[in-house]
Amino acid sequence: NTAFGTVVAEVRTAREAGRTPSFCPPESISVNPRQLLAHLNSIPQTRRVRMTPTDGIRAWMVSRYPCPAV
Repeated sequence: NTAFGTVVAEVRTAREAGRTPSFCPPESISVNPRQLLAHLNSIPQTRRVRMTPTDGIRAWMVSRYPCPAV
């Protein structure tokens, strides 16, 4: 939950500052645990060992909720 809160706060902060966030989630997010774990497991082990849980959640959100092209 902490990692999700952190990445959602990053989006809010970017929008408040007038910047385009790295991903654009809807107001309500539905998480399928199997899809999330599949994404996290697809990250190469050499990269995964250097990632925090927040980095993993951020990567999943970027892949799942890309921002529309402006």
